[in-house]
Amino acid sequence: MKIEFSKALEKMIDKDKENCRNMRGEFLLKLNVEGFPFSRHLSFDEDIYKETKAILPYYKKVVVLGIGGSALGTRMIYRLFKSKADKELIILDTTDPMIIEEALSEMIIEDTVFVSISKSGATMETAALTIYFIEHLQNVFGEVWKNRMIFITDPLSGDLRRYVEDNSLHSLHIPTELGGRYSVLSNVGLFPLYLAGIDIKAILSGARRYLKKIKDDKDITPFTLAGCNLAHYLKGKNILALFPYSGKMKLWGEWFIQLWGESLGKIDRKGINVGQTPIVAVGPTDQHSIIQLFTQGPNDKFVLFLDIENRGTDQDISLDLPYNSFSYLKGKTFSQLIDAELKGTRENLDQLGVATALLTMEELTEERIGELIIFSYIFTVYTAQLLGVDPFDQPGVEGGKKIMFKLLGRE
Repeated sequence: MKIEFSKALEKMIDKDKENCRNMRGEFLLKLNVEGFPFSRHLSFDEDIYKETKAILPYYKKVVVLGIGGSALGTRMIYRLFKSKADKELIILDTTDPMIIEEALSEMIIEDTVFVSISKSGATMETAALTIYFIEHLQNVFGEVWKNRMIFITDPLSGDLRRYVEDNSLHSLHIPTELGGRYSVLSNVGLFPLYLAGIDIKAILSGARRYLKKIKDDKDITPFTLAGCNLAHYLKGKNILALFPYSGKMKLWGEWFIQLWGESLGKIDRKGINVGQTPIVAVGPTDQHSIIQLFTQGPNDKFVLFLDIENRGTDQDISLDLPYNSFSYLKGKTFSQLIDAELKGTRENLDQLGVATALLTMEELTEERIGELIIFSYIFTVYTAQLLGVDPFDQPGVEGGKKIMFKLLGRE
């Protein structure tokens, strides 16, 4: 991966290089000596995966019952490589009865297996879906239902773990120290993807390779981006606008929103509320919608474009229609068009004084997605270090849960 900044941003980066170098040294020392939760859990036990899969009956569909970090990363990877999967993967991460009904209408229960994922075991949405589908399975299969649902939860604590142990159910664990938004490269994401036939070894290979480059200080891209973005945040750029020029990569943006928002939206050591609001647009579609806000709305955004250098496929436009609006397209490819659209949008924003950066992936493969996930983790955790907040907790989400549980009658 490589990063490009506008000339104005490059000057600012040169000015702050010394400070960034010192902070990066502290980060790398911790990464190499202690590690972070996400860097300590980049593996899976292939034998256990094979044994667990062997328990399951023949299936055509895998339904994941989970929400937030138990769903977003898995959905992202599956949708990116859906054409390579040999089973369909459905993510149910809602209590919307209309969507649940739609999912039921599209599945044949005899051809479906379920994966219930909740680290605490107390996540209301996942608990409700799990209870509902256990009853559904029991009504169809009786006691044999147990071979159609795998549980992924904390190895030691929580009501879901107790339920699994009390009823001799099949389960995998989520490392106790690993928060949901950092868990896609653990059993949380890897096992459902494995059941769907996605190449999880390649994803992990890319993740480990890129992590080693970071540890060896051979790639400073996420650190440079974090330092530059933070400098603009402190000048009032309160919005981080992710702008991938690939419809497929919008799902990366949706996954990143949770990672960034839950990790950085905190009260810092001085008692100040900090955090940058992440949003996602997608090119070229949003050149015809939200770009108006970016160009003439408040200048409060740092725009991070994402491009794919080699898209792996292309199409030619060969028909010549003799009209001004059409004729210039003859002989062009769609890759040329999207490249021009990205360049035009970025240069226009640069000219208007909007802070932008361009992150480029070489290609869209499993290995590169593994790299991008680790890049996203490093970018986020290092930014948290610069802000002076803990990137691994989320105390702000508990208030709403308490009100919700009270409304539903939970003690």
